[in-house]
Amino acid sequence: MGKAPEKTCPECKTALHVRKRSCTCGYEFPKKDKKAKRGENTDQEQIEVQLLFEGWKVVPPRARMISCGMCRIKMKGGTKGWHESFDDGDKYWWCERCITDDNYIARTATVC
Repeated sequence: MGKAPEKTCPECKTALHVRKRSCTCGYEFPKKDKKAKRGENTDQEQIEVQLLFEGWKVVPPRARMISCGMCRIKMKGGTKGWHESFDDGDKYWWCERCITDDNYIARTATVC
């Protein structure tokens, strides 16, 4: 077995486990701030997002993990689908069946 990870108290020089938040001498280790998730605003202000493309587009041939936003079927490369992309990196796809079948859209929208 290996040695447990340690850190040293800056006041009394005692070796402690890295998950300990305080030492027996009373020293409190500072908490690290968590990193903001990708796409989150740290100052809580809304960033205006602009639509870059909206319309029919052919799915790229080597695209992975693209699925329809309504029926969740996997969209293969070379198929035609409705595509929306925004300047913040979000991209959405819908298959031809979901865009053209108004009844299907209404049923799916009420279920979700």
